[in-house]
Amino acid sequence: MLEYFRLAVDQGNANAQFNLGFAYYVGQGVEPDYDEAFRLFQLAADQGFPVAMFALGDCYYEGNGVEKDLEKAGEWYQKALDAGYEPDETDQEHMKDVFDK
Repeated sequence: MLEYFRLAVDQGNANAQFNLGFAYYVGQGVEPDYDEAFRLFQLAADQGFPVAMFALGDCYYEGNGVEKDLEKAGEWYQKALDAGYEPDETDQEHMKDVFDK
């Protein structure tokens, strides 16, 4: 199944880019690789994919695949919200940590 995601990623499919990035982020079906997850999230976010924008915020929030930077986390969280992303409870906790500082 990963080969189909990779084909879709290569064709510029933002949904596939996010989903394969998530697989690398959590190590689902592949070895965890935060750098690759970040790269794939960035590709999808650059196409305006809101969940990928929020995932980039989480990468900056946690320091996974990139140096921890709460300011950049906040920027990506805001972009995701502006694009229509609806945060769940955990997402809201991360945003509270970032925006209330």
